[in-house]
Amino acid sequence: MNPVKNRFRYLVVFLGLACLTSILSNYIIINFTFICMKDDPTGIETSDNGTTYNRYDYSVAQKSAIVWAVAVGTILGTGPINYSYVRYGARIPFFIAGMVSAIATILTPFGAYLGLPYLLALRFAQGLAYSADFAAIGIICVRWAPLAQTGLFISILTSFSPAATVMTNAASGWLCKSSYGWQSAFYVHGIAGFLIFAAWIYFYNDDPQFSSKVSAKELTTIQKIKHKHISKEIHLFLIGRYARIESF
Repeated sequence: MNPVKNRFRYLVVFLGLACLTSILSNYIIINFTFICMKDDPTGIETSDNGTTYNRYDYSVAQKSAIVWAVAVGTILGTGPINYSYVRYGARIPFFIAGMVSAIATILTPFGAYLGLPYLLALRFAQGLAYSADFAAIGIICVRWAPLAQTGLFISILTSFSPAATVMTNAASGWLCKSSYGWQSAFYVHGIAGFLIFAAWIYFYNDDPQFSSKVSAKELTTIQKIKHKHISKEIHLFLIGRYARIESF
């Protein structure tokens, strides 16, 4: 028997971690590229009065708007994203969020060149995508974690924030200082996002019992104890309900 089929849930949880990390990384890249952007000679322009300025050298107010655009997108996207998870599961909605994040990331240098309103629109799209992260954690744990490993799954998936910070800081810093320029940080992260979410749509299934990559043994491990626990909770609930009815 293929040993991978008995441990496929671990591939799912680490793939989920990669997806969560990708979406967060995509929107924090700019925090590490602000310094390089303001020193980019290709952004130097001449105003009507003859003075020069750098289109990529943002003021404090502009930087605040760039950060807040993501927050607004996250807030507004939380409700619709959660509804789509309940209705359709995580496979398709999370994949769409990942694609939106990757596309917005690749277009960020172009948006920055066009002007602040275009950049803010792309940042808003990244915020919408980021709102899909937290509900995805719950779905993956509920569907794929055996009852005894729920804590392990949660601890792995919720580590996406420090993972994204560490990896994006190192990668963006190196790319920013390289001959490829700060734009390459967005291109590399965006392409990585496409690849990671392509793996997600290929491997992930909302129900382990419909996945051809899960063995009967692993399916039993995922579901048996969980179902027993749920059945016990339902049984206790019905006993309590019956007792209250009898008391009347």
